[in-house]
Amino acid sequence: MTISKHWAVAMIAGLGLMHATAHAGLLGSTLDVNFFDSNGNQITTLAPVTVGAGVEIEDWPSPQNQLALDIDIGDSTIDITNLFENLWMPGLALVFRDSAGQLPAFKASGFSGTIDPGFSVGGVPVGDVLDLLTIDADSISIDFGNLRAPGNGRMSINVAFNGTTPVPEPGTLLLAALALLAGHRTLRRNARA
Repeated sequence: MTISKHWAVAMIAGLGLMHATAHAGLLGSTLDVNFFDSNGNQITTLAPVTVGAGVEIEDWPSPQNQLALDIDIGDSTIDITNLFENLWMPGLALVFRDSAGQLPAFKASGFSGTIDPGFSVGGVPVGDVLDLLTIDADSISIDFGNLRAPGNGRMSINVAFNGTTPVPEPGTLLLAALALLAGHRTLRRNARA
């Protein structure tokens, strides 16, 4: 019994493609991005943001026009640039919320990030951007209350999700199944001969 070259190539390609996996990420998702006061009242209204290539929010004025932000959301990062130096009002929080329920739950223990020198709260430098975060299953809140931000200061947050084990893409599974069927057909044909 011989195995045809076509069958061997199909099997190798099908099994090799099994490594293509789906993943959780922010690209393509829709997030609500707004400021809230210390009582949980929404104090800005911004249309839902669809995450894609480029900066999603440019030169966005904060409440009371204290400063302006550029917000660039990537597949697993949120980059915020403060465009000019100022002090944020007390109790202010910037919240990113998956209100459409498109994403797996955020995983607080997997978050990391960086923050430029010059960010301080009450004169005390902020050493870790995680000190400013509150993470729930469907939202990321950044505490901007009394935060002094340097001009062009940047913070970057690396986002993590719960239950993001690799899952084969449906197309990959279909290719593998077709390769197995082709192999089975070749073996049956060779067995008859």
